[in-house]
Parts: sequence; structure tokens; C-alpha cells
Amino acid sequence: GLARMLFQQKLGTLLDKTRRLQRLAERLSRALDWDQPMRECLQRAALLCKADLATQMVMEFPDLQGIIGEEYALRAGEAHCVARAIAEHYQPRYAGDELPQTPVGRALAILDRIDTLVGYVGLGYMPKGSSDPFGLRRAATGVVEILAEEPDYPALSELVQVAHDEYRAENVSLKPLPAVQADLRTLFYSRLEALLEEQNIRYDLIRAALGGGWDDSVYGFVQRARLLQAHQAEPGFPMLAQTATRPANILAAARKKNIHAVAALNEVDPTLFEHEVESRLYHTLQSLTPQFEALYYRHDYEAIYTLLQQLHEPVNQLFDHVLVMTEEESLRRNRLNLLACANRLYLALADFTQVVEG
Repeated sequence: GLARMLFQQKLGTLLDKTRRLQRLAERLSRALDWDQPMRECLQRAALLCKADLATQMVMEFPDLQGIIGEEYALRAGEAHCVARAIAEHYQPRYAGDELPQTPVGRALAILDRIDTLVGYVGLGYMPKGSSDPFGLRRAATGVVEILAEEPDYPALSELVQVAHDEYRAENVSLKPLPAVQADLRTLFYSRLEALLEEQNIRYDLIRAALGGGWDDSVYGFVQRARLLQAHQAEPGFPMLAQTATRPANILAAARKKNIHAVAALNEVDPTLFEHEVESRLYHTLQSLTPQFEALYYRHDYEAIYTLLQQLHEPVNQLFDHVLVMTEEESLRRNRLNLLACANRLYLALADFTQVVEG
């Protein structure tokens, strides 16, 4: 029945969507390292989640989609986890609605929306103003709300890429991946801003959190924004923000002159140091960088915040005693690369140039 029901003219039928969901489900369950029973449950739920749309009941009463699907699945002898996921994958249906409670329901809810968003945005249907005929903002809000509580999920860009790959495998003609990524980043970030504003987080701190991070993990954005809000009233916070903006600003000024620094310690040559303060910052970064990388992927932003205090003195000392934008190109490049490495550590937490001083 789903083979005769159109999902979208250029994106195929609901059966095509179902098959994409099955493939996406397989890839996601492997990425999350789920065990075999969980994988099989998600696969089965992906196969059956749209089946009730072909029934007379849903054709007569569209609001029952998913709800009646769960009932049919249970009566047909499907596993409880499969039936529950069929109902849950439509949640949240509206603002303030309950989120899916089971891991399989949450996974399916995300994949269903990501598939829809990549397909429609890939065809050029971005919401404009108050116009959103395909409910793409609502779909993006659902993704963000669920991922905000999921530390182990892949980053948004990864989820979008995998969905884009599946459309390409079906020879569906979408905009190139970078364009779809850029459009969806705008849509997801606006939904994230709205979510964090509802939690009474200061607007500049939301912007700082969204501007930082080494990936676009929704869970990471939310945790970092909450951390900034928790610490912003402390005496040390303005000092941290002021110090962090110094490397960021000089690197931005260099980029305007088409000078691009590399944030990698192996691109810094200690033999070119002329001042002891350069060595001190270099050794501090050598010590901190591996710790940051371990903490970042554990989402331990509180520990990162604490460690950033160790950069305060060496960064300020370098600016106070060294001319970074010297005429000699090799020295200038070396100093900018050194500061780019420091800036990368600040960016693990936030883009502190967005913080407004109270």
C-alpha cells in the first residue's frame, strides 16, 4: 500500500521513505554500538512505522497515525519495543508535547525528521518568514529537543550527510551536500536558540555556545550554554572572556589581511621563539591540549572551564611582551599559529567574542 502513496513527488513514495529509514536505522544503531536485539527492534520499527498510513482507519482519522499503528502492531504480535516506537516516532507532535521515552522511539523520531528535512531542504524548500507549509521548523525543533538529551548521538552534520547519501543512492537530485548542510545549520541553530532562550539562558551566552565547539553536537551546545549561564556571575568569568578574545581578535584581524593561522602545535617551531613568554605558552598548550581532547569527547565541559584558567597568565603575558604582527613573516606566522592553538582550546567551550560584558 505504501508503494502507491506519495511522500513527495521528487522524493518518491512512502515505501521509498521506509526503505531509507531502514538503511538509516542500520547505520545509526551501529554508530551507537547497540546490541543485536536493539538493532533488530529499530529495523523492524523502521519497516512498520508508516504502515498504518495505508489503513482505512488513518485515512478516516489522520490524527490517529502512530497511535493506531501501535495498536495494530501489538495485535499482530509485534514486540512491545517495536509497537511503542511506531507511536513514539511522531513525538513531539507540537510545542510542549512529550518526547519519545524509549531509545528506539527516539532514534526513529530523529531519523524520520532528518530524512524529511534533508529531502525538502535539498529540493530548496526552506521556511521563509512565517511560511512553513511542510512543517520543517517543527521537524527541526523535534530533532533538537530529542538530541539535547542524547550525549552519544553523532553530530548534526553527520546525520545530515548520511541522509543525503541515502537520497543520492536512490538517484534523487538534491542540492549539493555543503549547501544542504549550510541551510540546515541555519534552521537547527535557530531552533536551538529558541530552546535555550526558553531555559532563560542569556542571548549572548547562547551565541557564544553556538559559536564554539569542535563539532555540532546538539547535546554539547546545550551543555556548554548551561555551563556559561551557571558561571557568568562569577568574578573570574569576565577575566576569562577578556583573555579569550585577545587571540580571537588578532587572528580575525590577520584573516582580513589574508593571513591564515594553523591551530596545530606541530605547526609551531619552538626554535623561532625570541621571548620566554612564547615558550611558556607553548609548554602550557602542550600540556593542556591532550587533556582537552579527552575531556571534550566525554562532554566534561566543567573540567574544560577549570583548565582554561591556566591559559590566563601565559596568553596575557605573550600579548604584553611580544609583537605578534611583526614584519618578519616566519616569526609572525609562528606566533599566529601559537595563538591559534590557544584559541582552539577556548573554542572548545565557546566563542567568547560573543560575550557581552555586563
